[in-house]
Amino acid sequence: WFSFLCDLKERPSGIVSDAQKGLLLAVFARFGSIPHQRCIAHVIRQSKIWLTLRPKTLAGIELLVIVKKLAKVRIFEESLIWKKDYNLWLEKHRDFLKERSYFDNSKQWWYTHRKLRAVRSLLSNAMPNLFVHIDHDIPNTTNHVEGGINSPLKFAFKEHRGLSFENKKALTNLFLGERSKRKNQH
Repeated sequence: WFSFLCDLKERPSGIVSDAQKGLLLAVFARFGSIPHQRCIAHVIRQSKIWLTLRPKTLAGIELLVIVKKLAKVRIFEESLIWKKDYNLWLEKHRDFLKERSYFDNSKQWWYTHRKLRAVRSLLSNAMPNLFVHIDHDIPNTTNHVEGGINSPLKFAFKEHRGLSFENKKALTNLFLGERSKRKNQH
């Protein structure tokens, strides 16, 4: 990531990511502290995978509603309402999330509602970077990059698996240059 970022001529106004530690470290090393928006689409997608589309518990059903509302937050007041709803859910289901299951006649246990706890951790850890887009001129999702830029590049790298790092950089530059020319023609 750092090598890629060193090729950027201008300091970006912010970053949108799914919180890959290596990327975040490279961004900080290259540009210092810049606004970081957590990709809301990734947060919602992972939450839905863990919750399923038909949760069986009241806590799961309520959390799925809260997760779905995340995509609709556009202004500061809406972010405050979303945070309030999430915090109320945390308070309401605190004891439920602490429930443990035990092996028969054993002291070994695990948390009964592991997937709900996973979504809680995902949302709580993402919270500081969920609504950065409201105050900064950056998108709230990486979808336009992944579908518009990354998908064809991933395909090209898969088709040409033996490329060296330098050749991958050259292919990326060629692709981005051609894409830029096409955009300027339209």
